[in-house]
Formats: sequence, structure tokens, C-alpha cells
Amino acid sequence: MIYQTLFDNAFHKMEERGWDYIAIAVDLHDTVFKATYSTELSTEYYPYAKEALQLLTADPRVLMYMYTCSPVDSCTRTERFFLKDGIYMSAFPQVVMTQMGIKDTDFQDFSEKPYFNILLEDKAGFDPNKDWELILEYLTLKHS
Repeated sequence: MIYQTLFDNAFHKMEERGWDYIAIAVDLHDTVFKATYSTELSTEYYPYAKEALQLLTADPRVLMYMYTCSPVDSCTRTERFFLKDGIYMSAFPQVVMTQMGIKDTDFQDFSEKPYFNILLEDKAGFDPNKDWELILEYLTLKHS
């Protein structure tokens, strides 16, 4: 299963390098929520997305942030919406990167490309109609 490999590799690298967390960048529209293509807040989850995100939030080794081009106000409203469902996902990648201790150096600049270990994004091939169920299945097996 692709998600077993993806998550297992990220957690293995975390342990190997002595990190406390992995970062998961999560697109919102057409990945977590069905897009409204308006300023209206998207709140209709794809099947299994909410449950998978709740399990990821419950894992103290996981930090998530919104990987979206939505305006700041919309991201802040979405962050509050997630909290009502027991999901913590930062509206800003910099918050997660600071928490992880990720910093710019002479050979890496994160101003244009934020850091992540896993990217969940429809434009990167994520299929919200199938993939949330696979992720939930993987997470459920890992936590049982």
C-alpha cells in the first residue's frame, strides 16, 4: 500500500535522525473539502478525511499545516473549524517549521518552499475519493 510506505518511511527517517515530529502539508480544496470556488468556507469533508485527520492529530509525532493558496482570513477560519472537530492543523507552515526547529541556512531557504515530510494535495496525485480511506485504514491498523 502506497500510504503504508509513505508514512513508514517518514516515521523511520524521523527516528533515524532523532526528530520529534514529521510535518504533513495538507491541501484543503479538493483534498480535504469539496471546493466551493467562492469565498464561502468549505466545510464538506470528503469521506474518511475527518476521521483520518483526527487520528493524525492524535499522534504526538505529527504536525500538520495547511498547504493552500487561500487568503489568510480563510485559513484562520478553517483552522477554527478544524478545532471544533478535534483537528489541529496550523494555518501557517512557519508555525510548524518553528516547532520542528527548521531554519534557513546557507544551503536551504524555506521562504518559497515550505518543509514537509508528506504532502497530501490533489494536484500532486492525491485522490480524495479513494486515498483518505486508505490512509484511515493504515492509521487504524497502526493504532490497534
